[in-house]
Amino acid sequence: MLEEIFGSVPSLYGVAAAAGIILAAWVLSGLTLMILKRSKFLTSMTDSTLDDEVMHLMARPIHLGFVFAGGLVAFDYLFPLFAYQGYGYSDLIPVALVVWLAYTLNRLIRGVMDWHEVQAQKEGENVKRGTFGFLNTIISLFVWGLALTFVLNQVGVDISALLAGLGIAGLAVALALQNTLSGLFSAIGLAIDRPVRQGDFVQLEDGTKGFIEDISMRSTRIRTFEQNLVIVPNSKLTNMVIMNAFLPGEEVTLKVPVGVAYGADLDKAESIALEVAESVLEMHKTKGSKNSFVRYKSFGDSAIEMVVFIRVNKFLDQYIVRHDFIKGLQVAFNKAKIEIPFPQRDVHMKK
Repeated sequence: MLEEIFGSVPSLYGVAAAAGIILAAWVLSGLTLMILKRSKFLTSMTDSTLDDEVMHLMARPIHLGFVFAGGLVAFDYLFPLFAYQGYGYSDLIPVALVVWLAYTLNRLIRGVMDWHEVQAQKEGENVKRGTFGFLNTIISLFVWGLALTFVLNQVGVDISALLAGLGIAGLAVALALQNTLSGLFSAIGLAIDRPVRQGDFVQLEDGTKGFIEDISMRSTRIRTFEQNLVIVPNSKLTNMVIMNAFLPGEEVTLKVPVGVAYGADLDKAESIALEVAESVLEMHKTKGSKNSFVRYKSFGDSAIEMVVFIRVNKFLDQYIVRHDFIKGLQVAFNKAKIEIPFPQRDVHMKK
């Protein structure tokens, strides 16, 4: 039976020659990888590190390609008449090529997505490793599914009935899992568009505020300041108006309304407010890209109203900055004898 499949038994010289072919393929693989490493000066000409990452990702597929090709050539040298139930090298080579392409494509896509997450972290974005990891799984299943379909068709398996059965079964599953699939496709949309990311502070149109803790296949979890967990289906989240405080960056303008008495020196009050704001920012080392400023707003019923605008570079720092600014401003105004009046109304009695 073995003679029918392989044609003949190889000689000792043939085995040695086949081993030499495999060794030569291994050496060629090493030389190719060495040349790629030596040619890094080409990729260093660009600012992006994506080309370096692609070259790194291609190293293993190139090595496996050389080794597998060498093994195939060696096998052909040993058994030139190899055939099994009508299938020979002409059928084996396309199968091997498709498997190699599927492996390479899957590795490149997953590697580039991981690189994108790392770059987002370096740029200060709150992206955790593994965010939208399910998308990598879906891509892998899709790529290997296509490869398996081609392989089955190449070896003579009639997949038309299988595809028809899978289509009917898929329709039944889609109807049964309509909400789950809706959440899944919504999650894919979130992964591509990225309106929210893990760690972002968001406010939904229904008033929910909190930090994005996790984005899964079906839902997104938001942790509020009260440490409660709000679970929002992805299908609803994609249709909501969302305020993301971390986009395009974490810098935020803090607005503190203040009222001063009508008899106060407005220039002096403005100067003191800016001095207090700068000292608080310096204390917390959170000064934003723009300086603080004051704008008088209106003549109120009991005071002249002004607003102090303070730019902080971290979203969470605004709360402690507001806290210390209000305390410091009251002390500074008291020293300068600038009154922050209570709400009051003058009543004149007619005799």
